[in-house]
Amino acid sequence: MYPGICDLQHPPPEIVGEVFQIMSMWLAFEDAIAKLKPAQKRSLEDQAKADGCSLDFLGFDKNYEAEHCSVATYVARIWNDYERYAGRDLNSHMPVLEKHRAMVVKFGATKGPLKFKDLQALLRAQIGPVFH
Repeated sequence: MYPGICDLQHPPPEIVGEVFQIMSMWLAFEDAIAKLKPAQKRSLEDQAKADGCSLDFLGFDKNYEAEHCSVATYVARIWNDYERYAGRDLNSHMPVLEKHRAMVVKFGATKGPLKFKDLQALLRAQIGPVFH
């Protein structure tokens, strides 16, 4: 079904779809950050550092999220829309799938181009519901 995906001969379609959804959300997130004014970008960087979050797509944990990691690596290598991730190590070395899923929920609630407040909300989604 998806030839060439690392160790997976036939990854489940729901995982392939989820990986595309997550990677697309991260593309929009990173693109919006790149367009921020320097002070806003510094503010987000400070927030990310204080909360132990990331402003960059780190991929998935190869040990615990192996199917997602393999699909993401393949997608980054093959699809032009995701080529910016092709040179990155997409093994996050820690489980991050639930963080990505929380961000996707917040992302789905946004309307139009991401605004600064949307980026802050997406960043907060990485730390989970306990903290916000």
